[in-house]
Amino acid sequence: MTRRRALGLFFILLGLVGVGIGLTSALSELGGMYKNALEHPLDEPAPGGEAGISERMLSAAVTGGVGAIIFTVGMRMAMPRRRR
Repeated sequence: MTRRRALGLFFILLGLVGVGIGLTSALSELGGMYKNALEHPLDEPAPGGEAGISERMLSAAVTGGVGAIIFTVGMRMAMPRRRR
């Protein structure tokens, strides 16, 4: 196995971890918001509470996006080169 391919496999693993962390963070924020709405349906949301959730979900989405870019780079590096 060449160094390029080994580095590509490492980037694939690193990218999958980044996507997984971003996805689970965003879904846990969304789940928490819906859980709160189901437990206390008539409560008014706290001022600034919704903004905090959206900011945390956006940062989780950015983390997942960076992980997806690293994953794509790893896929390109790990693919065998075509010979003519």
